[in-house]
Amino acid sequence: MNYDEKQNRWAEMAELVNDARREVEREYERMVEKTERMGRLLKIMEHADELLEENELQKSELEQQQGEIDSLHQQLEDKDKRQKETDALLKEKDTQLNELGKFSVGVAKKSSQEGLEKAFRTYINTSKRKTQAKREVAHAQLLDFIATAKLEMPEDIMELLNHLDDEQPETKVVNVAGNYNDIHDNGSVNRG
Repeated sequence: MNYDEKQNRWAEMAELVNDARREVEREYERMVEKTERMGRLLKIMEHADELLEENELQKSELEQQQGEIDSLHQQLEDKDKRQKETDALLKEKDTQLNELGKFSVGVAKKSSQEGLEKAFRTYINTSKRKTQAKREVAHAQLLDFIATAKLEMPEDIMELLNHLDDEQPETKVVNVAGNYNDIHDNGSVNRG
């Protein structure tokens, strides 16, 4: 092999090596691009997993909130039902009270003034021992009764009535310890 042949061979070999290098570089670039694409796909998948996990949490929270909403709706329906029942009962009681008021006015018109005054004094004195709320109701009812029946009441009764719903000091209960039968076990009763 002469020098020119060797040179041609070396040139061919260099060209083959260059072609192979270019092919390897192209393949390397494709692999780098593919690796980068795969890296981006992995990041997208990780993000998708996070979104799916967050979606599951939100779905769970939504179900819990829906349960709470359903419970609140049920409570509201129950409250509305109780309110309607209460309203119906109040209407019935109001009608009864109205009829009783008409009856009372009729009785008052046919009763003597002295009997009415005695009844008022007794009712006011009895009502003084009741709770503040009951005294207020009694006060309002008696005033309404007087106005409806167009009654004239003496000043002392009106004074008692005007102070019926005043705040009163709390009554004290005194408990006595001992045997109440002790005073009766003496065997005889002395008569004076």
